[in-house]
Amino acid sequence: MSGVSPKKYRFHQEVQYLPAGSYLVTDPCYIFGEDPFWGDLCQYFPSGRGTFYCEVDGRQCFIFSTQGGDGSFPVGDGHVSGNVPVDAGLLSLIPWELVEAYELGDTGLRVTLDHAAQPDYEDGDVVCANVEIITGTVEEPEEWDMEPEDDDDDRDD
Repeated sequence: MSGVSPKKYRFHQEVQYLPAGSYLVTDPCYIFGEDPFWGDLCQYFPSGRGTFYCEVDGRQCFIFSTQGGDGSFPVGDGHVSGNVPVDAGLLSLIPWELVEAYELGDTGLRVTLDHAAQPDYEDGDVVCANVEIITGTVEEPEEWDMEPEDDDDDRDD
């Protein structure tokens, strides 16, 4: 974990519209990974599944669980796209104003919501205005068939 612990925050389930503007799509542990924030987040969200909001310094953040746990997941807004790494099984839309003082590195992708919208979460995927975050529809690899095949071909031995 890294980042900071904001001084003023509140976790809640009240559905919010996120205003148009720039957001960082990132695993929240990269930005707000210090205690007491991180400990409070884990206590508020013990199941690690679903969605919630966090108000930080008067700005709404949207936090949700990925369907695939940790990994790297595709994100795009119609103008930029890329894969975002996840180490805590969570992703978030954090208003750019809250993170502009931090260097992004490989911790996320800056996207722009074209208009105010309520995030729609289904099976790990999120659509919010023009932003799409895909974590649930990534196809699983097929299992190997370990059964021996019948070797009855027409070979002459």
